[in-house]
Amino acid sequence: MRRGRSFGGLVIRALGLAAGLSIAGCGTDEPQDVSTGFGAMAGPLTISGHLRDPAGNGVIGGRIALDGDSRALRFSAFTGAFSFHVEPGTYRLAVSGGCSFEPASLGLGNLTGGVAVEVVATDAGCLTSTVSSANTNGEILTVDPIGAYIRVNIGSYADAGRAVAAFDDIASEVPDSPIRRVIIGGQPAIERTSLIWSPGPQGTSPGNTMLYVETAIAVAEQVVRFQTQLLPDATADTIGRLLDAGRSFTPDQMPELHAPLSPP
Repeated sequence: MRRGRSFGGLVIRALGLAAGLSIAGCGTDEPQDVSTGFGAMAGPLTISGHLRDPAGNGVIGGRIALDGDSRALRFSAFTGAFSFHVEPGTYRLAVSGGCSFEPASLGLGNLTGGVAVEVVATDAGCLTSTVSSANTNGEILTVDPIGAYIRVNIGSYADAGRAVAAFDDIASEVPDSPIRRVIIGGQPAIERTSLIWSPGPQGTSPGNTMLYVETAIAVAEQVVRFQTQLLPDATADTIGRLLDAGRSFTPDQMPELHAPLSPP
């Protein structure tokens, strides 16, 4: 586990594939669209909401299917959020995932305006997130029941071109762990998984090895970056859920990813 290039006192090992997990976009020059959702991206009305556990924490990776006058699919993001953009019409939501939800099916009627819904898990089995701390540039989420941490950072740049160029800076932080250039929600993005080993006190063994799963998305002149820290024996299912949460990102979610901004 200690093999790899030394970088800033750490040892890095790239994970192109982990426990049979396939990473789209790896080894290709052309970025692939890895977004987990489809449909209902541009209508004038918004159907938005959250999947939550009984304590109010966000459920990560729940499946939300939209049916009716338009069909679409979303997976709840790191905060449990989801959204659809639709034309006026009649719609229904169906929710499923690693746990049960109430209501699992929700008729929205004939919509002429936007609507917000909250759906609550009725049992255990889902990954959930709790905000541990937040500032105007991002927040830290604790993920249960696996005890992982997600650092969310929102960086601002002079223009959209410089925001995309920041991906090269992110890549240079861990040079032996390549990034994958992808498209998420119509936005340029990158993904990376890596094992990072840090030595014990005074460079002694055994040290500590952690698995990092990263997603960064350029939205206009900003870059939203998710860095998840996991134990190295995390399952392929857990890694997949976290990658899918990043792939579920839409710009609608940005206000929930940082503390409120001070008024001008």
